[in-house]
Amino acid sequence: MPYEITIKKRANKVLNKFDRLNHEAAVIISDRIKELSIDPYTPRPMMDISPIAGSNPRKYRIRIGAQTRIEYMVDDLAHIVDVVDIIITKRRNTDYRI
Repeated sequence: MPYEITIKKRANKVLNKFDRLNHEAAVIISDRIKELSIDPYTPRPMMDISPIAGSNPRKYRIRIGAQTRIEYMVDDLAHIVDVVDIIITKRRNTDYRI
């Protein structure tokens, strides 16, 4: 049975802002969120899923590239994945060279 996806107001606001600034990236983020309905626990290619340590209730995160994180909670009884936040970090200047 697939999970239902709900998106909190804060995460939706970030996604809408991102859609205006970089539509392609917003589509990638939306696709990753949709894939959570299949299995919100198991890491797989293009879905770097891991639990967030110390979170209560238990939260998970998906890492997309170096700058984007999606945080969500799972309600197994109701089969709901609740996207809590989308975090976009800025790259810092480092001495690391590619």
